[in-house]
Amino acid sequence: MRPLGRRLGLTIPVFLFFAAFSLAPHLAHADIDAMTADDVCAPTEDPCEITEVVKVPSIPAELDFGTRTVNVTGNGQLDFGSSRGRVLAGNININPSPGKTGVKVRKGSGGQFVGGDATIVARRSCSLDVSQPCVIDLDCAQLRLGTCDAGPAGTLWLNGKATANGDEFPGSIELRAAGEITIDKNVRANATRPDADSGAITISSLQASVTINDVVEAKGGGASTGGDIDVESDLDITLNAPINASSTAGEDAEGGTVVLFAGRDIFVNDDIDADGGSCAGGTICIDGARDVIVNGVAGDRTAILANGGTFIDEFNDGAGGDGGDIELLAGDRLVVGEFTKLQSDGGMPDGDGAFILTLSSTDGSVECGGQVFARASGNQGTGGAIGLDSLGSLTVLPTAIIDVSAGNGGGGDIEFLAGGDLDIQSGSLTDAGAGNQGSGGSVSASGQNVFINSRIKASGEPAGSSNGDIDISGCEVFIQSEADLVNDGGEGLTVLVGRDVLPATSITIDSGASIDTSGANGINEFFYADAAKPPVIDPGATIDPAQILTVNLGLTKCAGCGNGQDDLGETCDDGNLINGDGCSADCQLESCIGQSIDYPAQPLCNDGNGCTVDTCNIFTGNCEHVQDCSDQVGCTDDVCINQECVNTPNDANCDDSEFCTDEFCDSVRGCVRINLVLDCDDGLFCNGADTCSGGECQEHAGSPCADMSECGAGFCNEQGETCDFFPFGTPCSDDGDICTDDVCDGAGNCAHNPNTAPCDDGFNCTEGDVCGGGVCAGTPNAGLCNDGNLCTDDSCQIGVGCVAVNNTDPCDDGQACTIDDTCTGGMCVGDPQNCGGVCGDGSINDDEECDNGASNGLVGNACDAECNFNLCGQPTGGPTPVATDALFVIQAGVGSQVCDLCICDVTGNSEINASDGLGVLRRSVGLPIPFSCLPCL
Repeated sequence: MRPLGRRLGLTIPVFLFFAAFSLAPHLAHADIDAMTADDVCAPTEDPCEITEVVKVPSIPAELDFGTRTVNVTGNGQLDFGSSRGRVLAGNININPSPGKTGVKVRKGSGGQFVGGDATIVARRSCSLDVSQPCVIDLDCAQLRLGTCDAGPAGTLWLNGKATANGDEFPGSIELRAAGEITIDKNVRANATRPDADSGAITISSLQASVTINDVVEAKGGGASTGGDIDVESDLDITLNAPINASSTAGEDAEGGTVVLFAGRDIFVNDDIDADGGSCAGGTICIDGARDVIVNGVAGDRTAILANGGTFIDEFNDGAGGDGGDIELLAGDRLVVGEFTKLQSDGGMPDGDGAFILTLSSTDGSVECGGQVFARASGNQGTGGAIGLDSLGSLTVLPTAIIDVSAGNGGGGDIEFLAGGDLDIQSGSLTDAGAGNQGSGGSVSASGQNVFINSRIKASGEPAGSSNGDIDISGCEVFIQSEADLVNDGGEGLTVLVGRDVLPATSITIDSGASIDTSGANGINEFFYADAAKPPVIDPGATIDPAQILTVNLGLTKCAGCGNGQDDLGETCDDGNLINGDGCSADCQLESCIGQSIDYPAQPLCNDGNGCTVDTCNIFTGNCEHVQDCSDQVGCTDDVCINQECVNTPNDANCDDSEFCTDEFCDSVRGCVRINLVLDCDDGLFCNGADTCSGGECQEHAGSPCADMSECGAGFCNEQGETCDFFPFGTPCSDDGDICTDDVCDGAGNCAHNPNTAPCDDGFNCTEGDVCGGGVCAGTPNAGLCNDGNLCTDDSCQIGVGCVAVNNTDPCDDGQACTIDDTCTGGMCVGDPQNCGGVCGDGSINDDEECDNGASNGLVGNACDAECNFNLCGQPTGGPTPVATDALFVIQAGVGSQVCDLCICDVTGNSEINASDGLGVLRRSVGLPIPFSCLPCL
């Protein structure tokens, strides 16, 4: 069989090299301890693939990948430690192997009172310079680089756990992106020790939407506070998994804070929990600029919770925590669906309910079909407050329960407030009652047209000294057949107010309706604005006690033509809807109608000129036309051209003459001022280069003279705008050379001039050392250089010291078996003679090159079995190196074999390593590799 190296050819060296290394202990992959993105992957690598743990540096260092994509896969992880760090890139996909943690933030400990702080930002590019990263348009506008809508989508996908848990001081996590954020694996910053507050989590998409499909939580430990969770989106937020900022049981354990804010819609399809452990519940705010939709499914009710915790001390005393605040705010439509629960009850014992507000603004609507609780606990707790407010319509569906009931602490307050119609439908329940001799709460309901067809309760206990209030007010109030207003128990007050004067009546009570204020001194009183149009009460209705009817002419009447008052858009109102009496049936002065073009198809008093403001003077009855093209935007040029107003934005009208700002005229917002980041000049020399900041030239690099040499530092001449120098001869930094004098040269430089001072040149064989030309030198004395070796001639040389030169003098080597001893190579060596002895006796005899006794002939020994030296690179013997020699050398390099340097150290560096083995292996396959072993002694 041919030798192994010959069979495998030139590919064998690499194979055997790594095979040999497998004999050494296995080395695991090391973490990447990065200071810049270049430590993680090459600058041109896009996407950057992270498959190992990357340790993120602390700010001000950061991992900035520009706008490249970063993929965290396999065993990859971003480890922020317990410090504050940032990772910046284009698209970011954190998708490690199943079960792996993608983002790790370590706890604070050992006197470090906060855990780590991780910030991960996915960015886009500026439209006028795609090399400039950005997350919002303002980033680009400040640099005059257009808008932030170019380059990558700036998305962030989390499909691997992100954790900042800690048993002492948990950390915080911020996930920020210009584009979409999708959370498909849990994000946690929990406290895992009873007395530790939790961390904080922020998730924000600055130009797109956020979708959460797995748990996000920052729970407090016992006796501590829940954390802060903030989710923001420029567009929509969709919550398909729970958010939890609660605290577990323990003293001082309050709920945390949860905020959801979207520039468009919010869809809440799973729970949000900010319950307190033993103290008050936390705060939950859900704010959508357009729609907010909260809903669950049958059998899985979506719960938004801020309940107070239960607290009883060792004496069975104490008070439970109060409920926290819950706010749902929508710019348009707000829906609290059938399978939902908003709950902010007080904890046991005697905790108060809290404040819950659902609000829809600007032409929106509120629809509530779920359970809304702000109840008290125990005997002493007081019910909370619930407000369902809408500037549009407000509908309470049959499945709704609105409850602020309590014990003897008293019921809470419930307000239904609609700018449009209010409809509280059959089957729903509104409860502000109290038990155990407590006072009833209050329920108020108001809107344009108000429809009540459900049970509303504000009763206290019959023995209570005072009871609740029910107050229902609208243009028209309809108490329908299934309405049940319960306010009995004593001292109750139920009030109905109808403000409209146009229909036949403003208050209608249907058959089957019940209004019960029957306790002692209870009162039912109905107010209306027109004595000729009293309430219509069906005989089948039950009202106890009998109602008190009161005409109140001072009531604010509801708008409408024919009500006798001039409402918005009317120029007259004579209380009727008849034409021909000077005030038309649509409440406009007929004299102005006659002066109008094509009324009512065109506005009243229209003269056909688009440059005039046309009004009807209600005092003179004449149309007036005032030319006015102002659009109320101060920076537009407003002119009339061919009877049409032209409003042209003019940037010059916004110029504030500030170099550090850029101004332009927006046709809607008026002058828009953008602070620029530019180089500028404030006219001063000694504060250094200037940069714009905050719209002013106020950032300064510092004195331009500060970085000068020491012979000029600090001498800044503002008048001459120069940096002045220290005078000649002023001492400056010592260069460490005793043969120079260190002084300023008067031109700002530190000079080092030669001297003639006494010195020590460091050589023991010189005398009278003195400086000259910047060099220390002495007079040589050879007598000081005797090294005691008869085979060397000793002398002293300037700049060198003692020098020993080998000689060839006769000598005695002290060996009995040698003759003709002579100095050779600085040693006394004689010719061997036969004094007896054999190879292996440990003595070099006659023609033996070596004799290591019993070690002769062992693999790796310098001496072979015939007392001759083995050759360099041939530890196993043989005429030429073979693969077996190479393997033995590699094993010696990792410590598993012993080999003399003179046959295994082929590189001659006094150590045996893998490079020696590779050299022998290459020689074994015929490559002309030189060997440099040291001589065998």
